[in-house]
Amino acid sequence: MDTVAKARATPGRVMMTAPYRSQLSGQTIAFAFRPPRSWKPVSTMTAVVEIDLDTLGSRLQPIMSTRGTTLAIFTNDGQPVLFDAENPLLPIIARSVPRALDTSITDQWLRSATGENFLVRDQRLILGSGSNRAGWILQLIIDQNMIEESINARLSTLRSALFVLVLPLVLASILIAVFFSRPVRQLSRTMDHILTLDDLHPLETRRWDEIGTLIMSYNALIKRIQYMTLEVQQAEAAKKEYEIKMLQSQIGPHFL
Repeated sequence: MDTVAKARATPGRVMMTAPYRSQLSGQTIAFAFRPPRSWKPVSTMTAVVEIDLDTLGSRLQPIMSTRGTTLAIFTNDGQPVLFDAENPLLPIIARSVPRALDTSITDQWLRSATGENFLVRDQRLILGSGSNRAGWILQLIIDQNMIEESINARLSTLRSALFVLVLPLVLASILIAVFFSRPVRQLSRTMDHILTLDDLHPLETRRWDEIGTLIMSYNALIKRIQYMTLEVQQAEAAKKEYEIKMLQSQIGPHFL
């Protein structure tokens, strides 16, 4: 293997193969490592470890795929490393055994959605990472409908929160109109209808707040006006009676 030769030529570094098909382990990836020359007892040995990607993928499936999302790992040249073969968001070739990705589609994803770029294709949002030291690229595929559902759910929550916040304001406005504004408007209408002294009538109130104090002050003012009016009328009547008596006293001697 070229990877083993590279590992032997560069002691102390781990070399990795591209994914390949093995008769023993199926879809496989291998790591080769030759210890540094300072590890004299084993410095001439080369360790090779093969990993069954199908088994690894099945164990990582709960992590890689959730509702409306899935992860896929590719090499720099576009070969699939790990993916959930049962996820409908991935372009699986129909009737392929074992399940394989349609690389003509995933190659477009890798070219367009890498690093800070993203791609929207076939109701999917594809986000890609940059290549790591192992030469692998991680791609996140999200169902666009799930994003819309999530946005709609948050908008519904926002509307509910606004309703909960606005409802107390509406109730407070109604309470202010009922308990504060209406008595003031009633007092204003009563004062507007006062054209003569006969229109002065006290208002009934059972309130002890500022509005009640205002109405009681109005009633006290009405009583003072009525009392002063009565005094003026009594004074006018006494004056007329006095004038009549004066006239009688002046006219009386002339007829004696």
